[in-house]
Amino acid sequence: MGRVLLAPQFLRVRFGRCVRLGACAALPPYLGVRPRGVFWLVRPASTWASPAAGQRWPSAERLQKLGSSLSLEVSPEDRGGRKVCQLLSREHFPPKSCVFVNMVKTTSEHFSNVAETTGALSAAGFDPIPHLPISRLSTVEDFHLTLKMLTQAGAKHLLLVGGNDLPQRLERNELHYRSVADLLKAEIETIKSEGIQSVSLAGLPDSPQWRGWSEKAATKVLVDKARLVLQAGLKVVVATQFCFNPRHLLQWLRDATAALEELQKELGVAHRVSFRIGVPGPTRLRKLRRIADICQVPRDFLHPSMFDMALQGATRVSPRDLEHSFDSLGLGRTQRSATPELRAALFLETCGADGLLGRPELAELLCRDVQAELEAAARPAATDAADAAAASGPSAFVAHEEEAAEDALLPEDILWTAVAAQTGASVDIGVNLYPFGGLADSLSLARALREGKTPGSLTEAA
Repeated sequence: MGRVLLAPQFLRVRFGRCVRLGACAALPPYLGVRPRGVFWLVRPASTWASPAAGQRWPSAERLQKLGSSLSLEVSPEDRGGRKVCQLLSREHFPPKSCVFVNMVKTTSEHFSNVAETTGALSAAGFDPIPHLPISRLSTVEDFHLTLKMLTQAGAKHLLLVGGNDLPQRLERNELHYRSVADLLKAEIETIKSEGIQSVSLAGLPDSPQWRGWSEKAATKVLVDKARLVLQAGLKVVVATQFCFNPRHLLQWLRDATAALEELQKELGVAHRVSFRIGVPGPTRLRKLRRIADICQVPRDFLHPSMFDMALQGATRVSPRDLEHSFDSLGLGRTQRSATPELRAALFLETCGADGLLGRPELAELLCRDVQAELEAAARPAATDAADAAAASGPSAFVAHEEEAAEDALLPEDILWTAVAAQTGASVDIGVNLYPFGGLADSLSLARALREGKTPGSLTEAA
């Protein structure tokens, strides 16, 4: 039995169904309750209302497209990947979808579990992408044996990462390769000869400073690694850390895309780079805060989110209403938004046919403003990085089992930002879900998006 929601006019929403609940006091949007094993995405009834007549629906259609192509990450299990495949099948996860298989433990048995899960996913018709952490490779033989094990299991793609204990093992001089770049320099031809078609590399939209890097230095490290992969004739997938700041994500995407496009022109190749934006699946707010702190991801816009602050509890607002929050959106710093008059023009340019702006329009507005930021000043040249070791990711927190019933949060702003970034982009931009709150809930979310269940339609009773 779920707890009573302490909020007026709330709906308890299961994908495709809804039940109105009673109320007592105010509770912020997104917070609700769910019985064990069911993801309940809850917001005030007013914020889930159908869009006004004339609102543009292409954004909703693009969100559905994003859902149909998204990937997710799973933890390997000791039962040969059977449970993972059962969950994917139960939620009708599309065949040939990419599924990242993390490798975070240090035992040899865990490596076997990764290979077994990779093999099970491949046999079930999915496209597994096992992680290969540099911090597990003490010798050249370790790398060759691990690579052979993964490719024999059916892997045609790899994600190369540093590993959470990379700094400690480097300090003890226990590793043969000091970084992903070192491994690529020595082994890219071996990787290619084993039938690997693409190499995924880590991207850090909002947290390069944890290594003492500037954003320019982090971009240079990414480009240097991508160069080695592209020169070998393989494809590059940039799989990013999660973030909660839509503007920072768009700025990073803008700069990384421009740098990698320039690299492809230099090498005489095209359409060989794509992006997977990391997004946490439905996760308890308290847990998500803890994960963000450990991963050193800024959580200024975790809750309330940037768009929450702009909308002030409403579903859609007028350009005039938005003037009070232009600073929280990062506006006022470019040629497009430097004055109230320019901002008004930008608002009108992106608002729907109803003259209002909701989350999809806010994401599009930020996209246009960030592009104007690029046009206003040339990008500074990248600087050398003091340490070219690969960045560690959030894989250690990916949860297999469902958690106890508790309020879950979904960073919806980032989903809409990925939709806006995808529109008109010269590279393929997708989403990769991190199931911090359990695989079943993330799969339910993925299915809802594929079925076109957006915030405007979730309240329609089945």
